Amino acid sequence: MGAAPELDRRPLHFGVFELNPSAGELRKHGVRVRLQDQPLKVLLCLIENSGEICTREELIRRIWPEGTFVDYDRGLNVAVTRLRQVLGDSADAPRYVETLGRKGYRFIAPVERITPPAAPIEEPSLIDVPPSADQTTPRQVRRWWPYAAILGLGLIASAGWWRVVARPRPAAKPLVRLSLDLGPDLAAAGLGTGSLLALSPDGSRLAVSVGGADGKVRLATRRLDQSQLTVLPGTEGGASPFFSPDGQWIAFFANGKLQKMPADGGTPVTLCEADTHAAGRASMYYPAGSWGDDGNIITALNVAVGLWRVPSTGGTPELLKFKQEPGEIYRWPQVLPGSGAILFTAARGDYENGTIDVFSFKTGERKTVQRGGIVGRYLPTGHLVYLHQNALLAVGFDLETLKAHGTPQPVLEDMGGRLAGWNYGFAQNGSFVYENQPNDPQLSIFWLDRAGKLSPLQSAPASYSTPRFSPDGKRLAFSMSGRSSQGIWVQDIWVQDLDSGRASRLTSLSGVNDSPVWTADGQNLIFRSVDQPNPGIYIVRADGGGEVRHLADLTAGVFPSSMSHDGKRLAIWDFAGGGLVWTTPVESGPEGPRLGNADLFYRPSFNPPISTRTSPAFSPDGRWIAYCALESGQIEVYVRPFPGPGPKWRVSKAGGRHPVWSRNGHEIFFLTRNGGSLLGRVMVANYQVTGDTFVPGEPSVWSDKLLLDLGELYAYDVAPDGKRLAVVMHADGEAEEKPVHSLAFLVNFFDELRRRVPVERN
Repeated sequence: MGAAPELDRRPLHFGVFELNPSAGELRKHGVRVRLQDQPLKVLLCLIENSGEICTREELIRRIWPEGTFVDYDRGLNVAVTRLRQVLGDSADAPRYVETLGRKGYRFIAPVERITPPAAPIEEPSLIDVPPSADQTTPRQVRRWWPYAAILGLGLIASAGWWRVVARPRPAAKPLVRLSLDLGPDLAAAGLGTGSLLALSPDGSRLAVSVGGADGKVRLATRRLDQSQLTVLPGTEGGASPFFSPDGQWIAFFANGKLQKMPADGGTPVTLCEADTHAAGRASMYYPAGSWGDDGNIITALNVAVGLWRVPSTGGTPELLKFKQEPGEIYRWPQVLPGSGAILFTAARGDYENGTIDVFSFKTGERKTVQRGGIVGRYLPTGHLVYLHQNALLAVGFDLETLKAHGTPQPVLEDMGGRLAGWNYGFAQNGSFVYENQPNDPQLSIFWLDRAGKLSPLQSAPASYSTPRFSPDGKRLAFSMSGRSSQGIWVQDIWVQDLDSGRASRLTSLSGVNDSPVWTADGQNLIFRSVDQPNPGIYIVRADGGGEVRHLADLTAGVFPSSMSHDGKRLAIWDFAGGGLVWTTPVESGPEGPRLGNADLFYRPSFNPPISTRTSPAFSPDGRWIAYCALESGQIEVYVRPFPGPGPKWRVSKAGGRHPVWSRNGHEIFFLTRNGGSLLGRVMVANYQVTGDTFVPGEPSVWSDKLLLDLGELYAYDVAPDGKRLAVVMHADGEAEEKPVHSLAFLVNFFDELRRRVPVERN
């Protein structure tokens, strides 16, 4: 038999890729691309038969040896899909791999052999010298090779030690902060878009959700070697962008769907339905997603149900099965390298005090890795970064054990908060981009009359929420947060005397203390306290005397909301449970008021539940409860008799939230959205009661002045005379956020992170 022909080991070149068949390596623009074994075998088979059909049977034989028992058809489909993802290819518009019906596949791109530079050729010896007596024979070689191998391994180990230990590490590069301009006609879409921006894995491209002059939100993209953004047609209402692992695709959410499109533009492709019931800038509950290197997307299609796995080619979503706690909301997943586990944020309605959890596909185990944070991300530096109170914190994270280690350290302290949204992205090359905001919110409380005139009520700039007038109208309770003299973020309940203007702090509990509700006699305030070791509903005397007392346990998503006129019932609601409303008896005890067992008043009909701000409020005579519901497809204000049962009446006509009854007994106030923004306009509706029938009148605009939306928390209350409101606004008296026309862009962020938060690596 003749000798076997020598294999051609020259690299193959197609498009922007280079394939080394002998080494099994694929490179893009000279950078090695990770390609798993089965997709690699498919690529080799296709290229060896470039331009010709490779049948499915041929490919199956190439991938799996005889005697292997697997689902061949599904396995081949997965391998081809992963290959296309790495190549940035599409079955609908193929550039490399063409599908031929049920026959097979064909490689359609031109393939060239790369000829390396010619090496010097050694001239063969012209004299055949016989071996001398001291030359080693083949048998002697076989005898000595184990010792030579040991010596060789020792030399290799020594060389490796020299490279790793003796050779100095590359010097860390300095952090460079740049401003990334969005352009004069575009602004960051802001709060309500779930997440706002993303960097491609290689750091070459930015995707961002922007608002234009027409008030509509769209996606825009920009290569960082270009000077301006390009708005992508067909992405109206688009938000929460994220890239495919190869950077060729952008996935996003719009108009109730999860979609994807080529990164440089094209026709969006729908992957599945998604819960964007309050779409565009009007949504505070937009899903977010992460595209794994196994070809699957992990996303929170419905934040109140769980996390889902969706094929990046489209298909039926699969709900991940892990232990869930009642009332939890799930957001901001990240598929960890290798697609073996995911990070995600779990919360019970209060995102700023959630937990960073991890779920392992291998073990099926879910565990908490960091408490008191949201939007957790693993970085290639071996760090877990997450957001808490306007800051980005970092802590070491072991990708093998899925455990955090060390003490979290603040890295950036201008990351935005509840009013600005939470937005950042990173690339594998160490670039980092985010929407930077001031360290502390600058809000104030004002008087607002019907003509839209403002006058200061509580002018000291801080972060305020839930202003509440006392029953006699002489005092105002509110929650205020800011930094203490020691620089610690605190949020407490305060009361201001409206005659003297003097404000007194009533609480000093750790964590977040908000949602104050006056008792009917005006002597006490009931409020919630979360983000502390003993979260629950508490009570405190309004004059500041006595101690704060615990009334009931609760999860972070439960809010006390309203007290009946006789002081016998407290209405509470559960944001994370889809807007469940309970009323609980307020009883007299030896130490003061206490809470009895709660009775369910309202259960939304959605299954699975959709997170809704129901915000129940007792009428002045205690006969009715106003609340919000999604029954019409958008949030509206309804009224039902208390304690029920009975019919319901819709009060708002074009959206409504945060109802407040006027104490004059014939008006009900609420907020309605201003177009597609998150700002609110105050509406009022007169009503009449005839027997057991509630008759709402036609709503009208009470004031054209736009108010802030503070999410689950109220931003206004109606004074007892019904002629003025107490409203939370920005310190300059405006509700609108200042347009953000630029983003902070950090170069060499990973080097800075290693300096600031050293991590021991195995």
